[in-house]
Amino acid sequence: MTAPAVKSKATPLSPPVFHEALLNDLARIVYTTAAALASTTAIAVLVLIAVVPDSRGALLAGTVCVFVSALAAIAVVRSGRAIGGARVLTGGLWVSGTVLLLASGGLTSSAVTVMLVTIVVSGVLLGWRDTVATFGAVVVTAFGAAWAGAAGLISLGPQESSLWYRAGMLVALAAAVSALLVWSTRNQRKAVRVAREANAALSMAGKVYDTTGDGIVVTTPDGTIVDVNDGYLSIHGVERADVIGQNPRILKSGKHDAAFYSEMWGTLLSTGGWQGEIWDRKSDGSLVAKWLSISAISNDEGETTHYVGVFSDITALKQGEVALEWLATHDPLTELPNRALLDDRLTTALARSRRLQSTTAVLYFDLDHFKDVNDALGHQAGDRVLVEVAERCLSVVRESDTAGRTGGDEFAIIVSDYLGLEGLVTLANRLLPAIEEPITLDERDVYVTASIGIAVYPQDGADAETLAAHADVAMYRAKDLGKNRFEFYSEGLRDEVRHRVEVGTELRKALRDDRLFLVYQPQVDLITGQIVGVEALVRWRDADGSVIMPDEFIPIAESSALILKVGDAVLRHAIADMKVLFGQERGLTMAINVSARQWMEEDVATVVIEAMDAAGLDLDHFEVEITESAFMTRADTAASKVKSLQEAGVGVSLDDFGTGYASMSYVMDFHPSKLKIDRSFVEGLPDDPSSIAIVNATIALAKGIGAKVLAEGPETDEQVRYLRDNGCDYAQGFYFSQGIPLDRLLELLEGEPFPLPNGVDSPPERSRPVVPSS
Repeated sequence: MTAPAVKSKATPLSPPVFHEALLNDLARIVYTTAAALASTTAIAVLVLIAVVPDSRGALLAGTVCVFVSALAAIAVVRSGRAIGGARVLTGGLWVSGTVLLLASGGLTSSAVTVMLVTIVVSGVLLGWRDTVATFGAVVVTAFGAAWAGAAGLISLGPQESSLWYRAGMLVALAAAVSALLVWSTRNQRKAVRVAREANAALSMAGKVYDTTGDGIVVTTPDGTIVDVNDGYLSIHGVERADVIGQNPRILKSGKHDAAFYSEMWGTLLSTGGWQGEIWDRKSDGSLVAKWLSISAISNDEGETTHYVGVFSDITALKQGEVALEWLATHDPLTELPNRALLDDRLTTALARSRRLQSTTAVLYFDLDHFKDVNDALGHQAGDRVLVEVAERCLSVVRESDTAGRTGGDEFAIIVSDYLGLEGLVTLANRLLPAIEEPITLDERDVYVTASIGIAVYPQDGADAETLAAHADVAMYRAKDLGKNRFEFYSEGLRDEVRHRVEVGTELRKALRDDRLFLVYQPQVDLITGQIVGVEALVRWRDADGSVIMPDEFIPIAESSALILKVGDAVLRHAIADMKVLFGQERGLTMAINVSARQWMEEDVATVVIEAMDAAGLDLDHFEVEITESAFMTRADTAASKVKSLQEAGVGVSLDDFGTGYASMSYVMDFHPSKLKIDRSFVEGLPDDPSSIAIVNATIALAKGIGAKVLAEGPETDEQVRYLRDNGCDYAQGFYFSQGIPLDRLLELLEGEPFPLPNGVDSPPERSRPVVPSS
């Protein structure tokens, strides 16, 4: 604490209070002993006065007694430390004066003078209230003795009365001395008890001063340190000689400005006290936080003589507060700002943009296929990937921008005062390849990519919440369009998001009310026209009775956990219908589709096998269809899942083959039971060269690995004829039938085989049956 100039009568500090108490006890013993000796001398002289009838001798002896008592009393008064001794002396003085009065035979001038002096001295030493009380007691005692002497004189005559007079005076003297000694001893015992209690309190205060862990510093009004305790020395790491005589400003931290100290001393001078948090330095230069209380010490005249500062070391507490505040606003893994701090900084950036009419943009991105890293290599490896991505993100943004992690594998960047859309495009184009670079984990390269969504103030949102939500929408749009890219938010996206939310809400109600159902599309042998299998296709019956096709809700379900519930509903309905189909001992196969998310997040083999076993169904009649893209997403673990299904007797077909760029080696490794040619290639038959090349290559590959080939979506005789003539085994599409309910499927199974178009090795053409659609 730095003290201003203060004009005050400063006096040096007295020795510590416990030293003063010890000296006081010694002084009390010395002066009480002196008082007792003086009183004894006075009593001896008074006895002499009472025995010797010579009034001059009595006067001389009384005067000596008075002066001896007075001198002892003056010595006690000058010491200022033994009020009990003063009372004993003044008591002796009173006795001396009273006896002198009686021995003088009346109110002589000498006796009156001594009495007046005695009253004055007693009043000064004891206070006037005690003086009046003592005077009354002595007068009563003296006059009692006088009356006793007078009674003896009247009854016994002059000679005897003189003897009785002196005897009565001695009795009165003894009574007065006894009363005064009893009174003085009682007060002396009280004074000793009070002194002992005060001494114990002072001793305790001295121990607290020395042993307390808090720091204590005493300064003069001008700020000079005159005393410190061991706590002060320990907290600051200094020696006593380093600070005594110095100003507390020698340990200033520099964290507080002049206004802080001005306010502190203004409060201290006006109120006599101040308390608050203050930072100082230790001897090694490190900072120490203190909670400091300063109090002014004043003398009897109300003048400030010293300031006492008492403080506690709260450095650890402040460091803990800083750590907690950091954890509340930062991601502990990547050390980037978390969602709370990002929201705060975005709000601040938008306020600045409104004030300066500038622009602010938000980029949201998450990592594509990050879950695969966690599943394949463990969460510790995933954490290392997140840390590396955070560092790469920081390497491409400006210092004025804020990059943070919002949770999981999602990140955000706040860009203030960007220079047009071109600047945002440049930033996104720098960020994507930076993240795409391989990340080496234990000598193994891991690859992740990012999907980025961008929203711009003010056109895409006027507040932080709206802008962040729109950036998130754009990010998911980038994912839907193939990942590893960026997309700007648009009004069309907002309508799309609203539609997705509404569909998701209604789908949850449909799952709750069990309004999903299945239809079946026949799979036809292209040689015989016989139905050899069916594919279960899910439909949703809305509350108004209308049927919603899967293209409208499956993509929305796949973007959330709803697809898992949809998959459970499909499997449950399929098993129930399989009991009917298989109960008639037909050699059919039922295929159900497994979404990419189901394939990645569920143990499909276990789910299917347990459900079929519980229903008592033969697994040989069941087939799981997975898309080529889903298979390639987790190609490293897909083979093990496929193997588990095949070992249990479940067929596995690769759907949409040719669209996902599957590696031929992967396909050959797990030997699917069926390859399905995507309808987009069948549509180009028999004229499109590209379609012909892909269809022929797929058929050749299937034959090479011993798998069957099924073509999706044929609608014309030419397409069916080309597929059949070039070795395709099966087909399903509108040429034969749309998806139909179970009862209509049973009717179709009871009828004739489907007619096929004329061609090489084909049966005679017949009219095709009319098959109602769902």
